[in-house]
Amino acid sequence: MRDAHGVIRYHLVFEWLLLTFGEEGFFEFVAGRMQNYMIHIMKDELFRPRYFDPMDKKYTQADHVARFFGCQLVRAIKGLSSVNNCWSTHEALDAVGTAKESMPRGAFSDMQQCMHFADDWEEEDKEVWDDYFGDVKVESPSDVAHHCRKFAIVEDAFDVRWKTAVIFRWRLTMDESCTPGWYHGPITQGPEPKPVRTSATMHTVCATDGPLVTYKLHACTFGGETDEDNVTTTQKWVNLMLLLLDDFKGKGHCVSMDSAYMGVIMAQIGHEEWKLNMVGTAPSNRTGANMKDVIDKMKAGTYESCFWQHNTKNLVYAAWSDNAIVKTLSNHHGQQL
Repeated sequence: MRDAHGVIRYHLVFEWLLLTFGEEGFFEFVAGRMQNYMIHIMKDELFRPRYFDPMDKKYTQADHVARFFGCQLVRAIKGLSSVNNCWSTHEALDAVGTAKESMPRGAFSDMQQCMHFADDWEEEDKEVWDDYFGDVKVESPSDVAHHCRKFAIVEDAFDVRWKTAVIFRWRLTMDESCTPGWYHGPITQGPEPKPVRTSATMHTVCATDGPLVTYKLHACTFGGETDEDNVTTTQKWVNLMLLLLDDFKGKGHCVSMDSAYMGVIMAQIGHEEWKLNMVGTAPSNRTGANMKDVIDKMKAGTYESCFWQHNTKNLVYAAWSDNAIVKTLSNHHGQQL
């Protein structure tokens, strides 16, 4: 990952972290999916590409895909500048020189239209596929949720690659965040249906080394209210943790939990079944203890605190007054603190 002068280069680190599919690299994999989808919409939807033409053997190549993602990154850095502005020949301040130098606008538009990570359309049989398409058919497993089928292969492969590339110790961090701008993000462009609905949630597991340094190990997106596996019940949260933390069970890790997941049920399962130490913010109504009256009387900014200890289990709930009332639950502290 260093150049001839011993300097670490970002693009070499980036390429090292990219997933692979056997001997096929990420850019080669995406180029195959783009090419297949371009032929599909040219055949069935009369799409006419501006730059590429598979019928004339002008295919999308791995280098084109690398340039395409580079243009998407620079668009994001520039505040999601429109395609027209990026390649503008009239407004110098709107144009993005690095994008214009990387690839023609027509090539970018073709690839944006054909962004695909799985060959998720039906053909009559394998012979028909081989007659028309230049790359093998790649589909997500049949048990993958409907809204994840377009991206599941790549998402899972990235998770595997992150875990291989990162050396982690015993501290992990779980977090959850809303993705309200999913439809407008440059990384989610592509044909309908979108992988998730608006107000989907992104869930991440990170290895934590120091107070402000994290390395992402696993990411999973769950859809909104219309998706069959949305996370709205305690059982769904447990199922999600069962997936995300599977590689770390029984190894003595300490997981810092977000309040979206944490509660007495999750804490007990983590301690008794998964052998994971868990600590994190948690609402008082997920404990089963009568603590609401005490917490309601606490005033912000007074730095007062109060603890509740389970009679028989290593469950400790703590509330203290900072700028707001902070409430945490731990599953690995006994009566002696």
